[in-house]
Amino acid sequence: MQEPAVAVKDCLAAIEAAQDRDEVIATLRRAGLLEAVERLEFLIELEVEEPDEPPMSLTALRQLAHFLLLEGSVTQRRIAVGPNGEIGLDWRLPGGGYVALTFIADGDVVYVADAPQAPELPRQRGTADLCRASNAIRPFLILPTTS
Repeated sequence: MQEPAVAVKDCLAAIEAAQDRDEVIATLRRAGLLEAVERLEFLIELEVEEPDEPPMSLTALRQLAHFLLLEGSVTQRRIAVGPNGEIGLDWRLPGGGYVALTFIADGDVVYVADAPQAPELPRQRGTADLCRASNAIRPFLILPTTS
């Protein structure tokens, strides 16, 4: 049981030490997050093919990678790059609910989560460091996702 935690710990350290986006993506690949890797590689290809596309922030990518490693249960997620290099991650919940995170180049995370089908979960919204943002949306992570 201890080995997966060690692997995540090693991946988190590798992400923090990464000198460029390729190293972060290689770490996500080693962690088995292939769907996210494919999408991130596609977004980086767009930067090369479309010079108007914003470059993905290394800091934002590190934050996204940390989140994906620690909250790996998130499926059917969408990843996009914003106009200032920030990275958006969102997914839908049943009953019109959603969770959206924006990993900003300065290291903050803007988050919003709403689940009308689960009235016991009040809507969450704010800007915080990754730890606080993750804690705010964690109750929404146990809800099923939709396509």
